[in-house]
Amino acid sequence: MEIIKTQLESKQEFQSLLKRFEGEGSEFIFSRSKAFMTFDNTVENNPNPSLFCIIPSLVPLDLDRDENHKAIGIIAFINNDRYAFLATEVLVNHKPFVISNYKLHYLTKENEVDLMFEVNRDELEQYDIKELSERIKDIGLKEENNINAGIVPEDFNFIIYNSLSEFLNDKYTEGYPRNYKESMLLETSLVEKFSLAIATKTQTSAIKASWCCSCTCCNGCTTTSTSFTLSLSTVAEIEK
Repeated sequence: MEIIKTQLESKQEFQSLLKRFEGEGSEFIFSRSKAFMTFDNTVENNPNPSLFCIIPSLVPLDLDRDENHKAIGIIAFINNDRYAFLATEVLVNHKPFVISNYKLHYLTKENEVDLMFEVNRDELEQYDIKELSERIKDIGLKEENNINAGIVPEDFNFIIYNSLSEFLNDKYTEGYPRNYKESMLLETSLVEKFSLAIATKTQTSAIKASWCCSCTCCNGCTTTSTSFTLSLSTVAEIEK
């Protein structure tokens, strides 16, 4: 992770995201990050490995004072000499412990952090993945900038649940209430649905393909083996 940390910290795009959210009071401890090796299964005899990294914010909980808190996840994709960034932001209510609002942020060509998508809990429960994806802002995705993350729909549940479990049970969250941790793990299906809506948007915008998921929160979906292609304009060469 130290090599990845060095690479990411040298990028202006990553620093732009850190500056934005640290300026709003979020703290990021890179040792808490999760990294997954993924493979592009659309290229025969060339797995083309990518790194899918999640850098979470650390939030001190004051349940007596605060009604809610924000949690940020910076998402980094690295594929050979290309990379791309997104950031997710959720609002966690304390009474009861539920995620009430979801946001997706992206970087403009000027490296400004901008809102790409926002949805509240009721809307996320009500609409199916295709309907949600159609509400995501079109940022002019270009096929030549694709990073095929090699993530099939059924991978999302593993990545999300595994990451949340570790984030909620590391040494930095030892003082968090047990019922908070349990409640956040119960949010996995909605977090997965939010992620799949984003994946569907990026794929349909870039390569005119569509796919559904196997999660129980989607209406009438069938599983396919199509992998998730991340497409952003913020793709540049990674320093060797």
